[in-house]
Amino acid sequence: AKSGARMHADGLPHDGFSLAFDGRDHRINLHGLTGGKRVMVYGQTELTRDLMEHREASGALAIYEAANVTPHDFDGAAPYVTYDKDGVTHR
Repeated sequence: AKSGARMHADGLPHDGFSLAFDGRDHRINLHGLTGGKRVMVYGQTELTRDLMEHREASGALAIYEAANVTPHDFDGAAPYVTYDKDGVTHR
């Protein structure tokens, strides 16, 4: 499936939202502030589902309950992550 296909099919486009405080409603006009663009509301659980399906299809490994997760050389040509799992540091 095309990346983002479910979001475009199931997401909810919004032009803005309202914040209420001190008994008054304040409209945030995202459509106007972004030059006519819209925001797509797509639930975190749905996004997580999509990412996990893509990860599984790619054969990549998922690591749960890791500690001290640290990205390295993020802006370089060969970024990597180190993490601790069950008392062992992995790269």
